[in-house]
Amino acid sequence: MKKNFSMLEILIKNLINQGFEKIYISLKYKSKLIKKKIQNSQYINKIFFIEEKNYLDSAGSLFYMKFKYENILVVNCDVLFDINYYNIFQNHIKSKNYFTMVFSNHTHQIYYGVGKFSKKGKLLKIDEKPKISYKVNSGVYCINNKILVKFFKKLKKLSMTNLIKKIQKFYKINYFYYNNFWIDLGTPINFQIGKKKINKILLK
Repeated sequence: MKKNFSMLEILIKNLINQGFEKIYISLKYKSKLIKKKIQNSQYINKIFFIEEKNYLDSAGSLFYMKFKYENILVVNCDVLFDINYYNIFQNHIKSKNYFTMVFSNHTHQIYYGVGKFSKKGKLLKIDEKPKISYKVNSGVYCINNKILVKFFKKLKKLSMTNLIKKIQKFYKINYFYYNNFWIDLGTPINFQIGKKKINKILLK
């Protein structure tokens, strides 16, 4: 019988297969359920849990990673991304970056004719059902320990967005851009798309 893998299990499998030796999972919401789900994983001896007593948002638990490693890779668990995380991490290290973000191309289809106007309000043309492309934050980051030491003096609630704003004041933020398949599973439609793509992309 074919096993139904969770997104977290697939991500763990890929990270281990690509060369990562230890994985830390930050937990708060439904932590007992998540731990139970992966307790029987063949990689359980490489998995360590960080259990938040209070909600720390998307970056607060990085406090616990301070001084553990010179560099760490941080990945959101609610996205599918067809990339080699290990190569990204090694490029971050070789480039001696302090903070590296990974962006992905996202195209949005507008299903209407869109008018373009001059500054005086004259209609110039109509683009029929145009596609607009954006470079979106993929939820993948490489972080040097110096960042953690500077910005995590104490345990506190902190979003990744606010952490990035703080870092920008003191350090250059580097980035990699990939046009590979990427999708956020936060909506019902995207979740269904992701389910169809998992076997082809992530269970290689």
